[in-house]
Amino acid sequence: MRALNFFRKSTDRKATAKAGARRSGRVGAFLRLMRAYPRTGFAAAIALLAVCVGLGSIAAAQFGYIDLLKQESSRYVRQTLLDLGLSVRSVTVAGRAQTETTEILDALNVAVGDSILHADITAAQQRLAKLAWVKRATIIRKLPDTLHVEIEERRPIAIWQIDRRMVLVDYRGAPITEKDVPEYVHLPLVVGKGAAEAASDLLTMLSRERWLQRRVAAAIRIGGRRWDLRLQNGIDIRLPEADPQTAWRVLAAYEAREGLLGRDVEVVDLRLPDQVIVRLSEGRVRRIGPQGREARLSRNPMRRWS
Repeated sequence: MRALNFFRKSTDRKATAKAGARRSGRVGAFLRLMRAYPRTGFAAAIALLAVCVGLGSIAAAQFGYIDLLKQESSRYVRQTLLDLGLSVRSVTVAGRAQTETTEILDALNVAVGDSILHADITAAQQRLAKLAWVKRATIIRKLPDTLHVEIEERRPIAIWQIDRRMVLVDYRGAPITEKDVPEYVHLPLVVGKGAAEAASDLLTMLSRERWLQRRVAAAIRIGGRRWDLRLQNGIDIRLPEADPQTAWRVLAAYEAREGLLGRDVEVVDLRLPDQVIVRLSEGRVRRIGPQGREARLSRNPMRRWS
């Protein structure tokens, strides 16, 4: 360890050698103290540094060596901390599932052997928060030599299709990433402008009839105002802009009591408040003849529609 003399350089080699031996002995004593009593050792080290910096500040202020003090004291403190074992030796991470390890290390921007007390935790947390999957990140110094990173990742709720792109989105509708979409093909697909932001409310509504929700293949946002649902068997369900929850409940009632969605149906239009309009398939049209392609139903699910 190198000690600083802010006043004058000694010309006595013997005196310098003795002083170096004393300093070496003091450092050795501190290191032994830290091994035996870690907390006491750290406290003593910090106290020593505070005294040295304080005395140096007084001397520098008196003799005008402020710039020299800043440079030398910073170098002295860093080296002292490293000599005391306060350097980065390992990084531990909790909560990581999708975030790559290399991304985390790059965001930390620390190397093995760096002073652990000089690591810029705030800046590193801000860099971590910019990673695609990271919702929140916390970094904890575990003295003497470990940085512990705790990550809360964002949870995708849907796949958003927009302009031929597929993007994972969270409950706020914020895009997460396009890269990992194949891992989440089980999530519902929402399509169109504004679909991502409205997806959370839609999924909450559909989940109230979960058995029917499982038959929905995709949800298409129409004009930024309402939804069309495409079922797995190709039937389109047109939901109203106002009170889509009631319309969804009516559809579930018809299906539960009369098996509406298992018939020759192309479209079920629920946009009118007092009736359900069912557009039949081409084959069914031919069977019913000149009456046209639309059969009108009462919203009373107890009334049969055919």
